[in-house]
Amino acid sequence: MSVIVIGANFRMINIMRLSFPPALRIRTEEQIKRVLKKGQRISNGEFTLIFCTNELVHARLGVIASKKNIRHAHQRNLFKRIMREYFRLHQHEVKGVDIIVLANKKAEVLARRELQQCIAQQWQKLTNSLKKLG
Repeated sequence: MSVIVIGANFRMINIMRLSFPPALRIRTEEQIKRVLKKGQRISNGEFTLIFCTNELVHARLGVIASKKNIRHAHQRNLFKRIMREYFRLHQHEVKGVDIIVLANKKAEVLARRELQQCIAQQWQKLTNSLKKLG
């Protein structure tokens, strides 16, 4: 059983469950601004990954899909759901990093499978960039 420590509360999460509790989410405006200001960007036409290291032992995720870029609510929700699910399944590959996913206009027209392929490609770029950082 793998266990990680989250924050000052020392709450334990079983990684084998691959859950996505609130502690693994970027939630506050300050956290978002910090990543947007200090983060590195990896982009394709569909979305942008912005990431920077954090002081924690686990990764956190934030997804931003604006109405300007994805007009219909069901499409925005699907985009966010796919991003969260991919992160949930692959969170063990990255540690100590905050990741924000920004949807671009092209994300609106992607089918589910295409979006999953795009996130897989971007995730590989992210893990390669993190390995270079050390």
